[in-house]
Amino acid sequence: MKMENNYITLLIIFAFINPGFSANWNKITNVGVCADKNVKLLSLMNLLCNTTQTTSIQSRDACYGCFFRAGNSLNGLQQLSSLNDCVRLYIANSSYAVCAANLQASIDGTLKETLPAEFSTGPCFTGYCEFVRCVRHFNTQSLISTCYMENLGTRALTDNLDRVYFYTNISSCILAKTRCSQYNPISGEFQNTFGTPVNTAATVWLGGSLPLKQLTSFNALHISETGDLRVITFPAITTAAADQFCSRRPILQQTGYGAFVC
Repeated sequence: MKMENNYITLLIIFAFINPGFSANWNKITNVGVCADKNVKLLSLMNLLCNTTQTTSIQSRDACYGCFFRAGNSLNGLQQLSSLNDCVRLYIANSSYAVCAANLQASIDGTLKETLPAEFSTGPCFTGYCEFVRCVRHFNTQSLISTCYMENLGTRALTDNLDRVYFYTNISSCILAKTRCSQYNPISGEFQNTFGTPVNTAATVWLGGSLPLKQLTSFNALHISETGDLRVITFPAITTAAADQFCSRRPILQQTGYGAFVC
């Protein structure tokens, strides 16, 4: 089932049980310093439910409902405890089990992990950001693994050209899926992938000659000191090759991947 249908199901369910929800679904009533991030939290939790609840529509929709109520609870320990209740029910025995265990440890006060200064939770309650980062980390690993398997095929990785194509195809897969998917595979957020129309007199080069829509943003892979892969997004309109000496294309462009073209 396509992910967009999953989100439509979520909206229909809560519009039915709460008439005000359909008009205010992106204006969560949570009052607290993390409240402005609750739409991002719900997007991530919807993706989590889609990933883990694959046995039935009922279990997936129940997962949606549980996390929606948790996300709409008061910021702080109450919200964290509500999230933990949903986590125990729906992801404790999944590939996100480490995230579930760490969230429980945060609530119990037994989490031993020492975070560096740049990983501070900021205005959010302790345990909240750690859980969000953990889920995104596993989403990233899943995306890398998926792109790897999609491109492995029958490639002879002892051959130099096959190794080059294998690496570039995996990189293209990761970047295009995070940039062009209707729902971001790491954060779960809805994203506009259509950009602005390009002048038909000009050709935007993406490995072919057809005029395509101009991207409004580019993205790039970044590996942190701890070995985590991050996808960095930056505006396309201000981006060009820093060194244009014999540059093939002074203005940067990015390739698509399969059906993921934007």
